[in-house]
Amino acid sequence: MGRAPPPRAMRLPPGTSLAELREEQRRLAAAVSRRNGFRTVRTVAGVDIAYAGDRGFAAIVVLRATDLAVTETAVAARAVDFPYIPGYLAYREFPLIEAAYARLREPPSVLLVDGHGQIHPARCGVACMVGIRLGVPTIGVAKSPLVGRTERTPRMGEAVPVRERGEVPGFAFRPGPSIRLLYISTGHRVAPRTAVRIVRDLCRTRDPEPLRLADSLAREHKENKGKMSKGGSLLAPIPGGERPKARRSRA
Repeated sequence: MGRAPPPRAMRLPPGTSLAELREEQRRLAAAVSRRNGFRTVRTVAGVDIAYAGDRGFAAIVVLRATDLAVTETAVAARAVDFPYIPGYLAYREFPLIEAAYARLREPPSVLLVDGHGQIHPARCGVACMVGIRLGVPTIGVAKSPLVGRTERTPRMGEAVPVRERGEVPGFAFRPGPSIRLLYISTGHRVAPRTAVRIVRDLCRTRDPEPLRLADSLAREHKENKGKMSKGGSLLAPIPGGERPKARRSRA
């Protein structure tokens, strides 16, 4: 997602402290399930956010699991009132994700979030909050770790454990020849190794296909300044499972 802070410096909302938010994260972390909350994966979705100043543009792209054809998309735009603070991304991005998710006709089997799940100081990254509050199985997929380390660099196509404080909150996955890794972890109701398998199967490029397409759609939505084309086509399902035209993501 767009991680850079906006041009105008933001402050925490009145009456909010990072200590209180960290305590809330720890409480939510206790509710995270590392067991699969589904029998079969029929659809997989990705959510990403682009920013233009103090406005955020969220996009969700839903794909059919069997052939990765796009079945539905949804977008939402709104003002952002929480600053960019590493480790507290959920408080900045959850309202946008929730707004876009509410526009889907039906929930996906699994939702990939561009951000951390349990590879987080409080074991509760944005993917965890999204999963718990929306009641959907989620996987966190990030490009750099917030905590932990790996004992070695994974080989191409391999995932190795990320270890921190005697725990394994997630895995570092190498999707291709590049040494740039993806950090995969449970958000909610997805077992850690199932999360790795799902992400591996979705990587046609470095990025999982649902996140690559969501990134493209979020950028398109931002460039259109949130204006829907006639008939609201950005919110409509893709007819016949066709793929949207997508630019290369920032890999």
